[in-house]
Amino acid sequence: VGIWIYNVPNNVIGGTAAGAGNVISWTNNNGAGVLIFGSNAAGTRVQGNYIGTDATGLLACGNTTGILLDGASGVLIGGASASARNVISANEKGISLNKNFQENPSNNNVIQGNYIGTNKDGIPNLGNTNEGVGIAFSASNTIGGLNAYEGNLIAGNGGIGIRVSSSNNAVANQISGNAIFGNTGLGIDLGTFGADGVTPNDTTVPADSDVGPNNLQNFPVLTAVSSGGLVTGTLNSTPNRSFRIEYFKNTACHSSGNGQGEVLLGTQTVTTDGSGNAPLSFSFAFDATKPFITATATDLTTNDTSEFSACRRDNRAPQSLSPLSVTRQQGSPVANSFIATVSDLDLPADTLTATVNGLASATVNGVTVSGLSVQCTGTNCNVSANVVAACGATTPSVSFNLAVNDSAGLSASATLIVNVSNNTPPGLSYNTPPSVNAGASLTINPASGPSDNGAVSNIAVQSAGTYTGTISVNSAGVVSISNAAPVGVHTITIRATDNCAPPGNFTDATFTLTVASSCPTITVSPSSTTPLPFGVTGSALPLIFLSASGGTGSYTFSDPANARPPGTTITSVSGSWRIGGVPNTPGVYTFSIQAIDANGCTGTTTLTVVIHPATPTLVVTTLADENGANLSACSLREAIIAANTNAAFGGCGAGQVGYDTIGFSITPAPSAYTINVNTNLPDLTEAVYLNGATGDAAFPRVEIHGAGTATTSTGLRVFANHCYLRNLVVNNCATQIVLQGGARSVIENCYLGTNATGAASAGGQIGVSVSNGATLNRIGATGVNQPNVVSGNSTVGVEFVGDTVASNSASGNLIGTNPTGVTAVPNGTGVRMRDGASFNSATSNFIAYNVGDGISISDGAPPIPPARSNSLSNNRIFSNGGLGINLAGGSNLLCAPSAANVTCNDVGDGDDGPNRLQNYPVLTSFTAARVVSGSLNSTPNSSFTIQYYASEAGDPSGFGEGEVRVFNATVTTDAGGNVSFTHTIPVPTPPAIDPLIGHPFITALAIAFNTSDTSEFSNWVTACGAPVIVTCATAQTVNANAACQTVVPDFTSGVVATNNCSSLGPLTITQSPAAGSMVGLGVHSVTITVKDGMMNTVTCMTMLTVNDTTAPNIVSCATAQAAQANASCQAAVPNFVSQITATDNCTLAGALTITQSPAAGTPLGLGTHTVTITVKDAANNMATCTTTFTVTDATPPTLSACPTNQTVTANAATGATVTYT
Repeated sequence: VGIWIYNVPNNVIGGTAAGAGNVISWTNNNGAGVLIFGSNAAGTRVQGNYIGTDATGLLACGNTTGILLDGASGVLIGGASASARNVISANEKGISLNKNFQENPSNNNVIQGNYIGTNKDGIPNLGNTNEGVGIAFSASNTIGGLNAYEGNLIAGNGGIGIRVSSSNNAVANQISGNAIFGNTGLGIDLGTFGADGVTPNDTTVPADSDVGPNNLQNFPVLTAVSSGGLVTGTLNSTPNRSFRIEYFKNTACHSSGNGQGEVLLGTQTVTTDGSGNAPLSFSFAFDATKPFITATATDLTTNDTSEFSACRRDNRAPQSLSPLSVTRQQGSPVANSFIATVSDLDLPADTLTATVNGLASATVNGVTVSGLSVQCTGTNCNVSANVVAACGATTPSVSFNLAVNDSAGLSASATLIVNVSNNTPPGLSYNTPPSVNAGASLTINPASGPSDNGAVSNIAVQSAGTYTGTISVNSAGVVSISNAAPVGVHTITIRATDNCAPPGNFTDATFTLTVASSCPTITVSPSSTTPLPFGVTGSALPLIFLSASGGTGSYTFSDPANARPPGTTITSVSGSWRIGGVPNTPGVYTFSIQAIDANGCTGTTTLTVVIHPATPTLVVTTLADENGANLSACSLREAIIAANTNAAFGGCGAGQVGYDTIGFSITPAPSAYTINVNTNLPDLTEAVYLNGATGDAAFPRVEIHGAGTATTSTGLRVFANHCYLRNLVVNNCATQIVLQGGARSVIENCYLGTNATGAASAGGQIGVSVSNGATLNRIGATGVNQPNVVSGNSTVGVEFVGDTVASNSASGNLIGTNPTGVTAVPNGTGVRMRDGASFNSATSNFIAYNVGDGISISDGAPPIPPARSNSLSNNRIFSNGGLGINLAGGSNLLCAPSAANVTCNDVGDGDDGPNRLQNYPVLTSFTAARVVSGSLNSTPNSSFTIQYYASEAGDPSGFGEGEVRVFNATVTTDAGGNVSFTHTIPVPTPPAIDPLIGHPFITALAIAFNTSDTSEFSNWVTACGAPVIVTCATAQTVNANAACQTVVPDFTSGVVATNNCSSLGPLTITQSPAAGSMVGLGVHSVTITVKDGMMNTVTCMTMLTVNDTTAPNIVSCATAQAAQANASCQAAVPNFVSQITATDNCTLAGALTITQSPAAGTPLGLGTHTVTITVKDAANNMATCTTTFTVTDATPPTLSACPTNQTVTANAATGATVTYT
C-alpha cells in the first residue's frame, strides 16, 4: 500500500497548491496506491496526485488498485478545480468503493474532476486494466457533476467505465456530467459481478419496479436523431417522478450498441405520467464528427443513474440499390426471387420496405411483380419478390421502377428489368424400363423432365396401347404399373402440357413396356433379419405376422416340414396370416415358412423361435452373492454359471444344453429382494430366460444392486442369443444391462437405474447399452403392463453404439419417469444412437423429463459411417431439457437459435449425417378448425409420413417435442423435392378423449418411406391465440371485521374477455385468492386467470384493500400529577405514556403508538395544565384521553438585606422622622 488511512478523519493526501501532489505508483500484489479504511475517515481529501503513473504523468507505473475506499464514507477524491484533479491511470482498477470486513459500506463519497485512464494531458493511452470506477455494496456516492471541473474524464480503460454492482443496497449513486468514452466495457454497467453487459429495461408493473444496483434504473430509449439537431425518444420508469436526462455526443458507438458519453450536450428534466412514461425531445448543435447520440436518466428523488441508452445517429437514406438480372418464361408459375440488393447504414434501427411503380404490386405488359420483402443481415439487404410472366407477356423485357423506403421516409430507386423468354414445350422423356412380370408392379421414373421452367400444368397417360393392367402417372412424371397384363410388348405414351394450354404446348414421351410370364421370388416377412418374440410354455405365443410381396396375390402360408414349436399354429384371420397358439414344449426351433401365390410361385424364409420352459430349470434360493462356497443354497451368480456350463455349480444343479430358465424362490420371504453383488455377475453365454418375479406383491421384482458406478461395472452382460430378461430391478452400475454382440434377446418389464419401486434413481450411468454387433434385440414390451422403466441414469437411458449394431428396437418403455409416467426420474439423455448404429428403431416409448435430449442420433469419427435409417415414430416425447429429437453433428450447420441445437433444413435434402439429416416439415398455421398447413422440402419424387403431435406447451427452442401423437398423413414431393400440405386432424369418436384438449401446440415429424429416416421435430404452431381480457375486475376496498379479516369478494363477474378458441369450449374464469376465502389487513393482489378450451391462459391483476377502521380502546388513562416549580417558576412535564393501558383489535399492544401533548420534558409554568394522551394503531386510527399536570410555587420570598440601625434626635415639639430604604 502506498498510503493507508485507517479510520481517522480529515486527512489530506496531496493538495491543490503547486507541488503538493504525490506520485503513488508500483504498489502491487493486491496493493492499493491509496487505501482509506473505516467509517471514521470522513473529511479525507485526495487531490492533485499522480496515482499509477510516473512523475511526468505520461508513463505507466500502475498499482493493483489506484484508490480503494474500504468501508470509508465522506471522502472527496478530486474536486471542482483543475488543481484538485488526480490522474488515476495504468492501474488494474482505477477507483474502487466497497464494504469492509466489518460490513461497513463506502457511502456518501464524491469523485469529481479526475482523469481516469488517461495521461496528465487527458490522452486515453494509460487505461486501467479493468474498470475505471467500481462501486459495490455502497450507496449515495457522487461521480462527477454539472458544474465546471466537476465531471471526470473516464476513457481508454480495459474494462467498464463505471461499474455499480453486487446487491440491492448499492443505490442512489449519482453519475453526472462525466466524459466517458473509449472503454472496452460499457460506459456505465449496473449489475452483479460476472454479469457484465447491457441490463435491459424491465417491463414490470408499476414501471421500473425491479431492484438491484441503482435500483436498475431504466435508461432512455432514443427513437430518432436529425442532422438538424433534434433528438427524440421516451423514458419508461417510476410513475409520477421527475428525472434528469443527460445527452451526449460520441465519435463512435460502443460495440454493445449502447453507447458511452464522450461530450455532454446538455440536460433536460422530464416527469413521467401515471404509467411511468415521459416523451423526450431535445435540441442541440449537430456535430457530424460526433454523430452518435446517447443519454442517461437520473431519478431526482433517489439519485439513481441509469446505464447509457442505445446509440442513435442521424437517419440516412438507403443506398446502393442494385437490381439483379431476373428472367421469366411466358406462362411460368409465380416464383420468388432476389431482385435487388441495397444497403442502409442505419440498420437495424431502420425498417425497410419496397414498392414497385409506387405500389405493393404492379403488372406491366403481362409481367406481375408482387409480394415484395426486404431481408437484411447487418447493413446489407436483399430485396425479393414474386415475379410471374403471363402467357402473353411482352418479350424481350419489361421495366419497373423499384423503390426501397426507410422508416423515416427516405428512399432509393432504380429500374428493375424483367427479361421475358418465349414459351417452349415441356421437356419429358423415358428410357426403356426393365421388364415386369405378369401381375407384378413396376415404378418408372423419367429420364428427363418434366421441366418447363415450372410451367408444366398437367401430366397424363395419353395412350396405354395394348396394355390392360393398371397404369397411372403423378405430377413428377413417375409412372406406376401394377397388375401388369397381358404378357407382351406395349407402347405407352405420356403427355406433358404447359400452363398456356389451350392450345398451348405439349410433349408426348413414349416408351415400350415388356410384360413377362416368369415366376418371381416371393419375399416373406418376418424374415431371418427380423426380431421375433419369445415364447414360454403354457402361455400364448406373441403373434408373428406373415406377409409377402412379388408374384400374384393372394398368398397361402405353410410350414412344410411341420417343424415349428409344438402347440403353435399358422392361421389366416380376415386375410391376415400369423403364427400363434400356445407352445407346450421348450426348445430352440428353426423352421421354414413357405408362401405360395395365385400362380403357384413360392417364396421361403427361415425363422428361429425359442420356447423357454415356464418352470425354472435353475432356482435361486438365496439373495447372498455366493460363488460356489455354499452347497446348501443356489445364488444368482452360481445359477448363471450352471446355465453357461450345463454343469452343477455351488448349490445349483446342472443347466440344460441350449437353454435354461432361472427363477427365484426365497424362503422365508425377506424384507426386500435385493442381491448386493460384490463384482460383476458372469456374462450370459447361453440362452437364458431370467425371470425375477418374486410372487410378493410388495416387492414383485428381484433387485440386482451393482458394485458401484465405475466405468467397468455392469449389472448383466449378454453375449448369447435368445436371452429373455424379465421382472428385474438393476441399479448402481455404470451400465445396468449390456447386450454385447448377441441377437434376438428381449428385456421386458424391468426397472433399470431406479430403486425397487421405480420412484427414484438408485445410481448408474447407462440403463441399457446395445453394442459390438448386437442385432435383432428388443428392449421393451409388445403387450400391455410390460414396459421397462429406464430412468435415473446419469448419462443415457438406452443407447445403440456402433456401425454393426442394427435391427434392434426400443419399444413401449418409460424413459425418464416413474412407473406411472407422472413423476420425473430423469436420465441424462433418453435414447441415444451413435457411432454408425443404423436400421434400429425407438417407437411407442414414453420419453420425458430427461436432462438432455429425448432422443439423440450422432455421428462417429471417420471412417465410421453416419447412423442412418433409424425409425423414431409414435413416441410420446416432452418436458426434456434438450430437443425432443436431435440429429446431432453431420455436415450441416445449426439453425438459429443455435443454442437449441436445431439442425437446419437444406434445399433438396442432399446432406448426410445422422438419419441422413432428414429435413423436418415446416408448419405455417394451425386453426381452431383443426386444420394444419405446412410444407416439406426433401429428396425429389419421394413419399413421406407426416406424423403430427400435440403438446401442452411449446418447447423454448421454437421447435417442438411431441407429447401426444394425433394424426398421420402421407405426402409425396415433386421433382424439386417440394410438397405443400393441408390436413385436418380428425375429432376422435367418444368415449375417446380429444388429444387437442389441453395440448394446443402442434409439431410434426417427417419419416421417409424408403429409408425410415426420421427427422427432428418441426417448429411448433398453436391453434389459436390466448384469450384477450377486455376488462379486468375493478379494485375494491372493504373494512375488516372484528378479527381483522374480510371475506374475499367474487371478482370474476366483472371480467370481460374474448375467446379465440370458442369451438373448443367456453372460457373458464378463476381468481386467486378464491372468492369466500379470508384475508387480513393490507393491499392484496388478486390474480384473475382466463383459460380457454386449449388451456391457453391469460391473467390480469386487481387489488383488494382491507382497511382497519376501529380505533384503539384506552383501558386506563394516566393519573393526574403535580410538581413544584423550579427557580424559573417552571416544571418539566413528566412521562404519562408509561401509565397508559390500551388495546386494539388489529394491532398488538406493544405495537401501538402512544404519545402525549405536551411531550414529556416540556417546561410549563405555574398552574394546572391539560395533558392529552393519543393512542394510534397501525392503520392510524386514534383514541385520546386527558389528564392534568399542576405546577405549584412552594418557595418563600428571600430578604436580601436588612436596614442598618439609625439614631435620630427628636425635637421637643414634633419628635423625629426615621426613613428606611
